[in-house]
Amino acid sequence: MSKRRETGRKAGYLQTGLMMLIGAMIGGGGSTLFFLYGKPLKEGLKSLAFSISRFSSIALIVLSVCSCLVSTLLVLRARRTYRLWDGEAEEQAEQMAKSFELSQAIMSFLSILGICLSGIVISDMYRNYSMENNCALLCFAVGTFWILLAMDRMVKYRKKLNPEKKGNIFSWNYDKEWLASCDEREQMQVFRAGYAVYLKSNILYLIIFICLILTSIIFDLGIAPFLVLLVIWCSQNLIFTYYSRKRYMKGEV
Repeated sequence: MSKRRETGRKAGYLQTGLMMLIGAMIGGGGSTLFFLYGKPLKEGLKSLAFSISRFSSIALIVLSVCSCLVSTLLVLRARRTYRLWDGEAEEQAEQMAKSFELSQAIMSFLSILGICLSGIVISDMYRNYSMENNCALLCFAVGTFWILLAMDRMVKYRKKLNPEKKGNIFSWNYDKEWLASCDEREQMQVFRAGYAVYLKSNILYLIIFICLILTSIIFDLGIAPFLVLLVIWCSQNLIFTYYSRKRYMKGEV
């Protein structure tokens, strides 16, 4: 891995000033836009929120059905690909491993999407109780369990490709067990990806903060969104610092 040159002090000051200028332009431009078109934007956001709440149950049912179909198709494709493998071609095995990993990531994404959408349905359920909400939550529960079964099958195919891999998808220690069974190269890839996520997430949280500030000009958001962002942002940085020091104290690279 090539080393990058350290940014000079003057260049650092310039970059910091440029970021502050961009932030001021975004904040000032957004505030001006909201002051000029605050009423139509407010009505538009209210209409969007109402539509999301109104159709959240239907969306959750559709998402649950689609998740079951997609996960089933991914498992069937993985089974077909594995059966066509002669058991010796290493390049093909590596491509299959990447494909299985991507398929498992897609299933995880669908599961997370379903969880977030179910939260909207549950919050609407307390205000507008209906059988449609119950049906949506039932479909979500079935879909989630089906995705877990599909992920379990995908993990088994990944184990067949690499018998040294360990981990049970139904256990909360799955990620730790899987990571421990990886070689040093794979572990380093995971750690670098985690650090990249840490850096990008800080930028994402800053963007969310700016959006909340601009939105608060139109709506009375209160302190709840900022407190949630505070907890998430601080937790990520504290957890990252804790585990970085923990690995350093153990002498791990």
